[in-house]
Amino acid sequence: MVAAGGAVPNEIVVNPDLFLDKHGRNNPNKIGFYNYATGRMAFNPTWPGWKNPGVMQAQFKKGAFSSASPSHPVFHEAAHTHAEKLGVDYHKAPFTRQTEQTIAAKVSTYAKKNKDEFLAEVRAARMAGRRLGQDVLDLYERMGGK
Repeated sequence: MVAAGGAVPNEIVVNPDLFLDKHGRNNPNKIGFYNYATGRMAFNPTWPGWKNPGVMQAQFKKGAFSSASPSHPVFHEAAHTHAEKLGVDYHKAPFTRQTEQTIAAKVSTYAKKNKDEFLAEVRAARMAGRRLGQDVLDLYERMGGK
């Protein structure tokens, strides 16, 4: 991760019990998360994309995520770690300007979710080798991304 431009978290956990639905069953659609308070990165081993790279490719093709790389979930969570190390945390604040929302949509639908996810999706895309437009890179840098 460090060689690809990501920061190393305090802890990395692979545990399906951290991804339960409201009925207490594992939700295989949940991929991973980064907890800013603890520095813990967690991944769900039951997500189908770990065994089938076509899952991430399909998600990228429909615009859900910013890259088709099978390593995208790891890059994305490492990007949250990197943002934290830079002192950039928007506490999941939504975009307040339509122009920023429009730019985020160029990255992925997940990047539109909030400012933290935009930063993570841009960094993950760049770690995967995707070239992004100058407007995306300008917004990323204005928001504290490096």
